[in-house]
This record gives sequence, C-alpha cells and structure tokens, in this order.
Amino acid sequence: MLMPNKSHESRLRRRRRRHRSLSRRPIRSFVPNILTLSGMCCGISAVHMALIGNMTAAIVSVLLAAFFDGIDGRTARKLGVSSRFGAELDSLSDSATFGIAPAIVAYVHSLRGLGNFGWALSLLFAVGMALRLARFNTHSIEHSDPVWMNGFGTGVPAPAGAYLLLMPIMAHQGFGLEVPPWGYAIWTIIVSLLLVSRIPTFLPSHEENDAPNKHAMSFFLGGVIYLGAAYSFPWVVLMLTGMAYLASIPFSASKAYRHRSSVLN
Repeated sequence: MLMPNKSHESRLRRRRRRHRSLSRRPIRSFVPNILTLSGMCCGISAVHMALIGNMTAAIVSVLLAAFFDGIDGRTARKLGVSSRFGAELDSLSDSATFGIAPAIVAYVHSLRGLGNFGWALSLLFAVGMALRLARFNTHSIEHSDPVWMNGFGTGVPAPAGAYLLLMPIMAHQGFGLEVPPWGYAIWTIIVSLLLVSRIPTFLPSHEENDAPNKHAMSFFLGGVIYLGAAYSFPWVVLMLTGMAYLASIPFSASKAYRHRSSVLN
C-alpha cells in the first residue's frame, strides 16, 4: 500500500487556504468601493437637489458625501483590502463629488446672476479641485512630501474645500443672509486659491487615527456633544465649524513652518 506523501498533502492544504482567501477577498474589497460610490452618488444628488430648488437637501447631500469619504479609506485599511484601484476610484469620485457638484450648486444658487463670468468661476473651482487631487495623488505615489510635512496636508483638502464653498448657502438657509453674486464670486476665488495653495493644513495621519488613543473617552464625549448641538442648532453648528476650520489654517501653517525650522536646523 502506498503511503500518502506528506509534502503533497501540505501543498494541497496551502492551496485550499489560498483559494479560500482569494475567494473572500473580492467581497471584502467591494465594501469600501461601495462606500466610495455611495459618496459620489450623494454628491451628484446634490446637483439634482439644487436644480429643483432644495438647497438644504443639496447641502445635506454634500455632507453625507464627506461622511462616506471619511470612512471608505479607513474601512479598506481595517479589512486589509487597500489597493491602488480603490485609491484611484476615491480620487475620481472626489473630483465629481467635491469639485463639480459644489461648483454647480454654487452656480445655481448665486453665481448664475453673473452670467458667463459666474459660470467661469464655477469652472475655476472645479479645475482647482482637480489640480488639488492630482497633486495629492502624485505625492502619495512618489512619497515626495518633505519630512517636516508629516501630519500636514498641502492646501485645503477636497471635502473642506467643498464645505467652504457652500458656507454662503448655509448662511442663507439658516439665517436668511443673502450674499450678493459678486460677494459669492470673491468667495469662490478665495476658496479655489486655498485648494491649489501650498499652505500646510492640519491633516491627522491614518496611523494616529487608527491607533488606540488615551483620550478616546474625551473625543467620544466631545463627539456626542457636537452631534447633540448639531441636531438642535444645525445651521449654527455648521457655520461655526466652517469658521473654526478657517481660523485653524494660520495656526497649522505656523506650526508646520516651525517644525520645518527645527528639522532643517
């Protein structure tokens, strides 16, 4: 009687385990992609809501898109399915969600009062967003950011740029403050320049966000308070959040340049 070859059985077991792993991987990798595409659908839906005159729903759609954008990458890392495909899909989605959609919403709400010039400003924002995302992709592939930029982003991130562009609409929806078209034009130019600028902005690293934090309870309580306030006074909280982010930009730049001085010296 022939005895079974142990090495052959071992190879068969490894092959079966590898097959099971590969058969499960597409399902896991599908989850973060679904989240990314859900965010893109929310962003495009914001255009539809603006066209039918529901600006509140348009803003909520962009905020939902920002939420999905914040969890898709983290979900991919938790599931161990981060990939170049997912990164490229996320970038393409961001260009539509946070570049094209908010530009059209701003045009429908106010910039169309300036005619062709208003449309040109909408294009300016969309182009600025595309350039910002292209630069981010290039840096992530080439790892060309200097050491002193660890923990900082270059320019305003895509979701923050869309948020800032829509702040005048938030002021109108929440407080009845009407920003004239020329005022919105100036604001659009400022936000577009922030997107393509090289101003260092706070950007917590993924490792810090995913690692256990000794201040987790403080963050949790702060999040509960924030959500409670947002539920009770949504427009006040949204406006204060945007103004707080704007106020943080000089501090982030100052901290980054101090860090650069310490590293270079």
